[in-house]
Amino acid sequence: MDKKYRLILVTLLVLMLTSLAFRWVIFANAPNRDYYFNIQKNQDLFGRIYEEIVLNYVEEVDPNKFIRAGINGMLRELDPYTVFIEQEDSDELHIRTKGKYGGIGLRIIQRENYPTVIEPPMSDTPAERAGIIEGDQIIAVDGKSMKNISVSEVAKQLRGEPGTKITIKVRRGSEPEPIEFHLIRAIISVKDITYKDLIKDEIGYIQLSNFSKDAGKEMQQALRELKNRGMKGLVLDLRGNPGGLLEAAIEVTENFVAKDQVIVTTKGRIKSSNKSYISQMPPIWEGPLVVLVDGASASASEIASGAIQDLDRGLILGTQTYGKGLVQTLLPRVSENADLKITTAKYYIPSGRLIQKKDYFSEQKNGIFTSEEDSTEIDSIKKADRDEKKKSIKAFKTKNGRTVYEGGGITPDITVNGHEYNSYQIALERKSMIFGFAVAYFSKHSELKPDFEVTDTMLNEFRAYLQEKKFDYNPAGFGYLDRFEKAIKEEGNLEEVNTHLQAIRQLITENKKNAFDQNIDYIRRNLKIELAAKIGGYKAKVETAVQSDPVLIKAIEILKSPAQYSETLSGSKINEARK
Repeated sequence: MDKKYRLILVTLLVLMLTSLAFRWVIFANAPNRDYYFNIQKNQDLFGRIYEEIVLNYVEEVDPNKFIRAGINGMLRELDPYTVFIEQEDSDELHIRTKGKYGGIGLRIIQRENYPTVIEPPMSDTPAERAGIIEGDQIIAVDGKSMKNISVSEVAKQLRGEPGTKITIKVRRGSEPEPIEFHLIRAIISVKDITYKDLIKDEIGYIQLSNFSKDAGKEMQQALRELKNRGMKGLVLDLRGNPGGLLEAAIEVTENFVAKDQVIVTTKGRIKSSNKSYISQMPPIWEGPLVVLVDGASASASEIASGAIQDLDRGLILGTQTYGKGLVQTLLPRVSENADLKITTAKYYIPSGRLIQKKDYFSEQKNGIFTSEEDSTEIDSIKKADRDEKKKSIKAFKTKNGRTVYEGGGITPDITVNGHEYNSYQIALERKSMIFGFAVAYFSKHSELKPDFEVTDTMLNEFRAYLQEKKFDYNPAGFGYLDRFEKAIKEEGNLEEVNTHLQAIRQLITENKKNAFDQNIDYIRRNLKIELAAKIGGYKAKVETAVQSDPVLIKAIEILKSPAQYSETLSGSKINEARK
């Protein structure tokens, strides 16, 4: 650690600790006297250094910035999830904790330099009642321009105390003039389940996007509804779900596992952190279950999917999850406008395994290389290290005796990859080309019926739209070729291969010209999905998307094959993903 951070680490304890408290602890806990004496001694040292620098440094030091630099320097020595949360981020955390907030009911993202409504407003909210629609660009809030304002800052502007007024100006499709809305903020309840329905042959499908305060209750209601409609098998989609509250993960999982089963155990340094959480009720759904996960399924998602896997209650399908097995405790209002979220325990799923990635510290401290050569060398070292680690990975057994492994997240019972995007498709998504065209097209063709097909005429109009917007992209091949050319040049051999390099560059250029036609199936499929959303909202969007979702299609196939489902769940089939 450099000298700068040694100096600024004086600050956090100045906020959190007091000399009197530690003096009491010293004498009340004789066996730990040396440890607490050192804390008190260092606290006094930190306080003295902080005071001397703020009062006597050659240039004036901003006490607020200095204290935050010290906090950040101190927390940098810990795991990435122990964080000091300023007011703006604190509000986001409290929304998740409470499951509601004061606002108007919109979900927005950045599109073409303005916050844009990405899906229909939440049901029965001020935004829905006023007539704001998907695709509206918010150009001003209370007279203040929203151009190039971050999504988090715009969200802060939209939220506020229920009953307060807000004026929003939006730009909509082909409307010649902006539209102004005068709204009254209301209490908005966060919905964790974004979709629930029977999708094919009595197969239920539930999308759970978060684990907020009411996730367990929402899951109960959804399961009862689908059961009453004749559900025979269920797909629970946790892909992209970043997690949330530990209590919510337990309440969601209780809906699927038997009563009195251990769902998760937490273990920490402090005795009160050691606790086993046990299912308190009979499950709502006991039938066939497949849980979908991916690399963005984390934390509470891994508790739920891991418990279901360990208890052999259902099959996990998709790709490896994120690997976050640390429990955070929120210490509210450690200062007037901030909270402290601190890691207090690790969690272990029923087999006894920890799913936390082993190298979460190295993500912060060892992720920057000085050159391509260093990177290559370190990559080879890392590979050898990974190979060595694989030999020592600890194995565990599920309830039925299947082998599962510790560390690095949840490995699916059946690995199925989702759609893999090429550089052209990534550029279309990042620049919102398909979304933007769908908004513009529907504003001119509002008569479009739910059973529409994407015609050649639509495709030609989209091609023209890309030209009008001057859409461009860089094929991945150019990047690889540039790096290769640089390496050859440094070796002094460029002249020998230059003709071949230019021929390859020309080939990539020709392919770039044909990118639209080469990606026509992707374009057709995603135009249909986005236009379906404009006609029937989010529900129609999901129902259209699932028809071409390879992971969901595989899940349905398994649920419709009881023999395959039972064989995999019993351990007759072994997932080779770890081998």
